Amino acid sequence: MSIQPHPGLCPPVRGDFGGSPNYTSPTDQRLVRRAINERWPVSDRIRQRVMDHTEDILDDKEADPHLKMSACRTVMQADALNLKEKEIKARLAPKVIVHTQLTTQELEDRIRELSNDLGIAAPVAALEAKYAQGVK
Repeated sequence: MSIQPHPGLCPPVRGDFGGSPNYTSPTDQRLVRRAINERWPVSDRIRQRVMDHTEDILDDKEADPHLKMSACRTVMQADALNLKEKEIKARLAPKVIVHTQLTTQELEDRIRELSNDLGIAAPVAALEAKYAQGVK
């Protein structure tokens, strides 16, 4: 099965460019990788068509090995970028810690631990002593 060009996606490469009219060249795949890496503004519809076309190249048994390797690099680069973006989003997401199961003693210990980490242990200890004496 030979790859058929996606209408309007990548025009066939002919003539001086040395490409085949049936699919894009490794140079075109490098351009796609550059667009992915630099996050060129592309609609979701076009992005999906480009990736479908790239996957078609990988599935074509008659495709040039250099083109297939270039398409493989494109897919791997897009996947790596997706993973990196997920990691960044996860790191930036607000972290919510719910302490509904903690006892009063565990909460007090956690407050002491955090106050030590923040360098405000002395004021917290003074407040504890003040409340222990029953003074408010």
